[in-house]
Amino acid sequence: MNLIDEIEQGSFLQQLGFDSATFPLIAFKKLVITGHSYGGATAVYVASSDTRVKACATLDMGTLPIYQKIDSGEIFLKHPALFLNTEGVMEYFY
Repeated sequence: MNLIDEIEQGSFLQQLGFDSATFPLIAFKKLVITGHSYGGATAVYVASSDTRVKACATLDMGTLPIYQKIDSGEIFLKHPALFLNTEGVMEYFY
């Protein structure tokens, strides 16, 4: 079970103190996942493997193996993706 599964069930957010009046509305058919650095790499992996995720955006995605897997086609994103990197990040990983 992953975090999206737990949030979808609702019990996870209730454990964090959300009650039915403040429970956030989450459109699980329109999920966008994002992350920075290693979280960006995690976002890409989740977006490539979970059909509920419809788009992915990353900032300074920080692991060379993810870039290599994307380049080789081992990780394939079926939905829109945006990778934002500060100057020099790609040179650092390649």
